[in-house]
Amino acid sequence: MTSTLSLDTPIQIRGLTKTYPNGYKALNGVNLDIPMGMFGLLGPNGAGKSSLMRTIATLQEATEGTVQWGDINVLTEKVKLRQVLGYLPQYFGVYPGVSAEKLLDHFAALKGITNGKERKELVTHLLNQVNLYEARDRAVSGFSGGMRQRFGIAQALVGDPRLVIVDEPTAGLDPAERVRFLNLLSEISERAAIILSTHIVEDVSELCPQMAVLIAGEIRATGQPSTMMQQLAGKVWRIQLKRDQLPSYEETYQVLSTRFFMGDIIARVYSKSDPGADFEVVEPDLEDVYFCVMKKIPALRSDESVVTPSVAD
Repeated sequence: MTSTLSLDTPIQIRGLTKTYPNGYKALNGVNLDIPMGMFGLLGPNGAGKSSLMRTIATLQEATEGTVQWGDINVLTEKVKLRQVLGYLPQYFGVYPGVSAEKLLDHFAALKGITNGKERKELVTHLLNQVNLYEARDRAVSGFSGGMRQRFGIAQALVGDPRLVIVDEPTAGLDPAERVRFLNLLSEISERAAIILSTHIVEDVSELCPQMAVLIAGEIRATGQPSTMMQQLAGKVWRIQLKRDQLPSYEETYQVLSTRFFMGDIIARVYSKSDPGADFEVVEPDLEDVYFCVMKKIPALRSDESVVTPSVAD
C-alpha cells in the first residue's frame, strides 16, 4: 500500500530514547518535529546524531518513544518507511573495482526496479544529476571524497524517496566539493524532506531554514537559524587578547569562542550590555548561537519555542 505524504507533513518524534546493551543512553527523550525541505541537526561528535538518524532510518530499534510520519508508524512499519527513504550514512563501503554505473544499477535492482530499460534510464539520469556521468566507467573505490559522497547521494535517490537522511556528509571534503555537494542537497530539498546531520555549523547556516541542536542525547534548541541569530543582536562582542590574558577573561566574561590571529587571540563574548573598553559589538552568527546552547548560556528566549526550558533556566 502506497503511503500518502503531503509536502507539509512533518515527521513527529516523541519521547525517543535509545539505550545500548552496555548501558549507554545515546538518546534521552527526544521530542522533535521535522518538516519537509532541508532540516539541520547540529551537534558535536558523540551527541547522538547518528543514533537518531539510524533510528529514523529503521536501522536500529528504539528503547522508548514514537516516530510518526503521516500514516507511517516509523518504528513498527519499517518496510513502509524504507519504500520512501534514501539514506547516506557517515561511512559507507563500496565494492572494489566496480564502476559507478554498474554499482548504481545493482542498487536500483535491489530497490525493486526490475525492468532493465527503466533501470538503465534511471542510472543515467542519476549519474547526470550528481555530475558523475563522465566518470560512470570508473571504479567508485577510486573516487575522491567528494565524488564518492555524490555517488552516495545518487544511490540514496534511487526510487525517488520522500525522505533523505545524510549523516555528516561534508566532513573531509575540500571547499569546492563541499559547495557542489551542498548545492545538490538544496536542489533535492524542493521535493523531499532532507535531514542534514552535522557538526559543521556552516552547513546548517547556509542551507537549512529549520534546525535543532542535539547535545548529550537531548534536543537543546530548535527554530529558524535567522530568528535565533536575531535574538543575539547587540549581545555578541569581540576583543583581541594576548594569550596570557585569556584565562582571566574566561573567568570574568561569558566567552563563546576563540581563535588565533597573528599570534593573538580573538575572543567572542556574550553580554547583554557593553562589557567595557576594547570590546566591539559584532553581528551574531549561527556559531554564536551554537556555543550559547552548548555552554547553557540563557541567551535565547524559550517563550518563542526556540530553546527548551532546560537551557533557558
